[in-house]
Amino acid sequence: MEFILLHSYVPGGEKRLKIKMDDLAKLLSSTRIRVSKALNEMQDKHWLTLHRGEIRIPDISLLKEHRDMRLSE
Repeated sequence: MEFILLHSYVPGGEKRLKIKMDDLAKLLSSTRIRVSKALNEMQDKHWLTLHRGEIRIPDISLLKEHRDMRLSE
């Protein structure tokens, strides 16, 4: 999640990240399985949608709210 927030330069509108799961896992120094699980959990919460080679985030403020709540715990 932090990676997505750090790489979103425009505050409003839908965000689209054109990246393969393997490449994202490498950037995050993680495994494809862990990244896939985390992204699927976010998709289940309707924070983003996954498409072949692309992650779409309709409302980035939802991710920011979740991050801020986690940081305040």
